[in-house]
Amino acid sequence: MANLLELVTAEQLEVYELTGLKGEGLGLSFSSEGNCIAICGNDPNILLFDDYVDFKKRGFPLVGHKNAVLEVCWNKQSNGTLVSCSADRTVGLWDVEFLKCLTRFKGHSDIVNSCKIEDSIIVSGSDDGTVRVWDIRVSTKESCIYEHKWNYQITAVTLDCNMSNIYCGGIENIIFCIDLRGNNIAKITGHNDTITGLDIRTEADQLVSNSMDGSIIIWDVRPYSLVEDRKLSTLVGSQHNFEKNLHRVRWNSDGDLIAAASSDCYVYIWSVKYQKLFQKLPGHTGATTDISFHPKLPIIASIGMDRRALIGKYTN
Repeated sequence: MANLLELVTAEQLEVYELTGLKGEGLGLSFSSEGNCIAICGNDPNILLFDDYVDFKKRGFPLVGHKNAVLEVCWNKQSNGTLVSCSADRTVGLWDVEFLKCLTRFKGHSDIVNSCKIEDSIIVSGSDDGTVRVWDIRVSTKESCIYEHKWNYQITAVTLDCNMSNIYCGGIENIIFCIDLRGNNIAKITGHNDTITGLDIRTEADQLVSNSMDGSIIIWDVRPYSLVEDRKLSTLVGSQHNFEKNLHRVRWNSDGDLIAAASSDCYVYIWSVKYQKLFQKLPGHTGATTDISFHPKLPIIASIGMDRRALIGKYTN
């Protein structure tokens, strides 16, 4: 079982550690209300913490996958619903109140690297080169309502709040925008290596991407953007190395901060307004892989290859 320990970082911030994963940490996510956090990694079980500052609390396992879980994402419209993707080639939908797997969506033929959920729609991307869209309202056999296949692995996906545009990327170094309403696909170019993370701002007007070329790029994804090549800014600081981990990148809920995981064991946070790095958080002893901002408080969580998840405050 997982346990919760208090740590003190070099910056003397109060930090809490979530442990219990049986393998390297790969993903984590705060719930829409911020009262729960889910963590996952090279372990078939997802760990759910419903009170991450109570030393007596332990992580509840969500059991259902048969291999490593690469990413987890909460449904913003339902605080009790979580989606996950796994190396077992499935996408899981969970009722966290009852610690129950509602559905395991099957259809991918290889590792599923990334997943997102908005309301009733799930999008997933896989090493089989496909992006699939699932509708949780219909029967499992008919739940895949859209599929597109590329020649290369898809390593990151995201979905806007209107459920109209999907963004995906992989080892082809290109970000693809899929317009589900018109079934059109557009390309966003600018990276020179594999896309490892994608996230769209709440207002659905800006997209951020992380790449193995060492850059974090903010893109203008408004339909009629006047910005040449859609590139708004490039953020530097976070790193990638020979391990080629899928280092994720995330917006905060206000859309004024961006955080990224990094191979040098740090978490990087930038101010979007000033386009500058303003905090570099220590604590991990291995590469960080994912981060999650608390939706209401100046708190950030991170997870890494050291099998630990850390939760602490950042400068507001």
